[in-house]
Amino acid sequence: MEGYLDYKKNPKEYVYTKVYESLIEARLALEMLKRGLLKNAFASFSFC
Repeated sequence: MEGYLDYKKNPKEYVYTKVYESLIEARLALEMLKRGLLKNAFASFSFC
């Protein structure tokens, strides 16, 4: 299945992808805070 990451077959890649995804979400949230978009920033932080 394309676009699906199986954590049982490749746990290291799964963890790497999840950490990378969280870093991207945190960076977006910080950018929103800088722009004064508090509601959007809080929503992004809750996904991290």
